[in-house]
Amino acid sequence: MPPLLVHVFLLLLLPLSTLAEQFVFGAGCFWGMQHNFILLEQQQWKRTGQHLTTVAAYFGGNTTNKNACYYNVHDIAVYSEEGHGEVVALDITSLSHARDALKVYFNTFVTAGNNGIWTRGDYYDVGPSYRSMIGVPGGIHNNTIMNVVRAADPHNTTFVEGKGSDADTLGLNQVWVYNTAEYPIHQAELCLQFHDLQGYPKYTTEYHDLKSVLEHDGRLNSTSCPMPEIDSCL
Repeated sequence: MPPLLVHVFLLLLLPLSTLAEQFVFGAGCFWGMQHNFILLEQQQWKRTGQHLTTVAAYFGGNTTNKNACYYNVHDIAVYSEEGHGEVVALDITSLSHARDALKVYFNTFVTAGNNGIWTRGDYYDVGPSYRSMIGVPGGIHNNTIMNVVRAADPHNTTFVEGKGSDADTLGLNQVWVYNTAEYPIHQAELCLQFHDLQGYPKYTTEYHDLKSVLEHDGRLNSTSCPMPEIDSCL
């Protein structure tokens, strides 16, 4: 290969190895998803303490409201009413990390009978606020990232461009794809971070304590939302 073409080829490869971007993943309740991705960061990527990045958030709503909150007695900026869904957001710093994260994400899906349809594992929570979605820089038009997404997908998923406030995907073998430059995340309230997944064994004390670690480091911050209407927050 001529030297000039080699140089161009190497430049094209550079973004693949040094992404340094925030990715977003949603499929059902964000509590189990946050735990899954924290384990990925700790066990495979060897991130510890303040270097962990996975936070629970609201995302994907086609709204002008800059705030998003959990259900609250004052009915202020309720995320589902703003068109958002429950997600987690984490820092992806390499193409290899993107593949790892996508593997974790797709492993949460389950088969819906024998019809070849895969759907989110949390099929008990129904509605657009639990829809399956991915947020990446450039969205579905980022061919570099979408090639990685499709290669990592073991379920023959249909990826559809998210337009904001989109419908539920339950039973459709479909994932919405959003452009993170157009749809910012809204961090969920502190009392909802590193929360136990209802109906399952409680997570460890060390896991729960990570909320204070990330708060101290500025990764997590207090929100202006009213207290969520959930027993663990009251």
